[in-house]
Amino acid sequence: MNKAFLAGVAPVALLACVNPASAATAAAADAPAAASAAADQPDAAVSGGLEQIVVTATRREVNLQKVTGTIEAITADKLKVMNVSGVLQLPSLVSGLVVTPSGGNNVYLRGIGTASTGFNEAQVAVYVDGLYLANPTAGILSFNNIDRIEVLKGPQGTLYGRNVTGGLISVITREPGAAPRIDASVGYANYDTLTANLYASAPISETLAANIAVYHQKQSKGWSVNLFNGHDDQKSDETGLEAKLQWKPGPQTKVTASFIYDYNNRDYGYSYEVYPGTIGTDGTPYYGQYQHASRIDAAAPTHIYIGSLKVQQDLGFANFMSMTGYQTSNANVLFQGGLPILGQPVAGQSALYAPFYERNRTFSQEFQLTSAPSGSRLDWVAGAFYYNDHTLLQLDTYNTCIGNVCAPGAPPTRNTGHPNTESYSGYGDLTYRIFEATHLIAGLRYTDENKTLSGSLAPLQGRPNSVATLPAAATATTAGTVFFPGQPFPGFPNGIPTRLHFNKLTYRFVLAQDVGEDLHLYVSHNLGFKSGAFNGNAFNNPPARPELLYATEAGFKSELFDHRVRLNAAYFHYTYKDVQVRSIAPPAAPGNALLINAASERMDGVDGDFSIAVTKGLIVNGSFEYLNGRYVDFPGTTIAAPGTKTVNGVLVGSPTVTQNVNLAGFEVPQAPPFSASFGFTYKFDTSVGAFALSGNDHYNSPYVLTTDSSVRQNRHHVLDAALNWLSSDKHYEVNLFVRNLTKQYVYAVGQVSTNFTIVPGAPRTFGASLGVHF
Repeated sequence: MNKAFLAGVAPVALLACVNPASAATAAAADAPAAASAAADQPDAAVSGGLEQIVVTATRREVNLQKVTGTIEAITADKLKVMNVSGVLQLPSLVSGLVVTPSGGNNVYLRGIGTASTGFNEAQVAVYVDGLYLANPTAGILSFNNIDRIEVLKGPQGTLYGRNVTGGLISVITREPGAAPRIDASVGYANYDTLTANLYASAPISETLAANIAVYHQKQSKGWSVNLFNGHDDQKSDETGLEAKLQWKPGPQTKVTASFIYDYNNRDYGYSYEVYPGTIGTDGTPYYGQYQHASRIDAAAPTHIYIGSLKVQQDLGFANFMSMTGYQTSNANVLFQGGLPILGQPVAGQSALYAPFYERNRTFSQEFQLTSAPSGSRLDWVAGAFYYNDHTLLQLDTYNTCIGNVCAPGAPPTRNTGHPNTESYSGYGDLTYRIFEATHLIAGLRYTDENKTLSGSLAPLQGRPNSVATLPAAATATTAGTVFFPGQPFPGFPNGIPTRLHFNKLTYRFVLAQDVGEDLHLYVSHNLGFKSGAFNGNAFNNPPARPELLYATEAGFKSELFDHRVRLNAAYFHYTYKDVQVRSIAPPAAPGNALLINAASERMDGVDGDFSIAVTKGLIVNGSFEYLNGRYVDFPGTTIAAPGTKTVNGVLVGSPTVTQNVNLAGFEVPQAPPFSASFGFTYKFDTSVGAFALSGNDHYNSPYVLTTDSSVRQNRHHVLDAALNWLSSDKHYEVNLFVRNLTKQYVYAVGQVSTNFTIVPGAPRTFGASLGVHF
């Protein structure tokens, strides 16, 4: 803790040593960037054109249209009217984005991502106010104070603290204001859902200001029914708080302390249904939409704590930033995994239970220098990042027991894994103006990383079929009481390694050309890197190798007809090597998965987005993505297909697993070949106030949900709409919304283990809220 304390306090102490005389002659820490951004902003009300969006994707405040890469930015206004409060609802507004709510928010961009629970960090990162959230569990929190969300597609590393291969989602929340402000609202929706929000901001002194945001939502009725006990599930209960304290001791200095707490108990992603067209191995059928049978009701109470200290100082020649972060989270998940298994003690009541406890503690420290705007041809960013993560993963596994009669299988076990990561990295990004309209960007990053794994696999006591020692096949060549990582076992006489070291130099190169003020062209080539990883849930799982993503992209950004039309498009080609994926192939235990490397994938696609100011007050916008994602080489894996098996004289379907198959040519999961979002917002003033009517249609073509293509998502349109009224004095507000208007039945999660299973997404939801503003 001393290291964490010193790293966070040192930048603040240094500020006290800044010479006031020299500081007084420098520009304000954020004034140059803000002035530059303001210069880019035409008066939309006068011109009738589109409002310009300022983003910080390049670590500077710049016009979105001048960012050389694919980025979609969703403003606070858009998020508010479409009732988006977190990452889970984002796919309705961003094409090519898939989020599955299982063990956190598992995010996929352009088909890059993985269900990462227990398997280390994700390929798509989530940042909140510049702080990297290490654990996908932490990404489930909701906000009511979002200023905007930026979604960056493709590898990131030469501008951000942590390496990611797929992209990142940056959530930017409100800063404390110079004037007092209060926003509050209360809402009610179907499924007995109550929502309450409070945001307050006020200056404390001339140099000190604070804000606080409180969010609460409780959905008391679920949209799925557990036929076993008659209970409803897929419910949620969340209470979150974010507080910021901002100190500006001088015009060149800004210090922001932030604290986030979130309690979340949602069981989205755990109500497993038998996949339509199949039957469970114990005879359990598909019961129909939003119906399943489970001996338990899933629960996932989660506590999240995030603290950060951000220091910004104008040094004259550059802007200095220090970001110190500490975060911890714990989740206690109870669910029925694997679903039906053969040999149940009571027909139709068989299950594999997998209670899961996860605790994550992460410290990070980032230092960054960004060159100040000047007449120089060269702009630059340089930074260093330290990351230290300690994770506890505890997985209990046991079969159904009714009385003292238990379904056959392995005895109850408790797997406790401690995967740890320590990483150092340095990065730099240079932009050189070869000519006034021609820019060359080059970025480099070096990462040095160490990983360790410790823990134990032991019998789980207190169950009817508990044992004192584990069978020989589960541990080494002889039976034992406890199994440790690195201990020999069949096929691995030396066990798996428990210490790993990785280092890698990655890069980014971009050539950009401005054609006048309103057309910008670029071509880029990136190398993304994600280090190897342990599976803390299985000590018979050799660690996965690092994955590499070679990404080439060419695109344009344009504004036409006096800023009334905005049109952007990009073609991209990915060569993805040593991809870290889940596999049910042996030696994975039934119902469990291992972390392995697929040899390679190929992604080819086109991204596009547009906005059109049709008339005064009416804006039409949308985005689309065409994607062809395939495995190029994936040998030695499995295919699961519906087979036939007789249970108690009845012929039922169950997975027939074919081993040692090469999945070359198979579709990559969670990668819709075509996705699109089309929407509009119409604003108009009346004598009683201002109205805003919004609608959005998100479309996905059919795509696969599992590595072997055995579970598929059907094509679907999800229609959302909202109507907002704001009083003439801007003090009162009413919002009406509906999501999934046509009640599309979509799959939020799909998997295959001992059975084919899916979890449905939300049906139609609708509600209203009343807000006040002072």
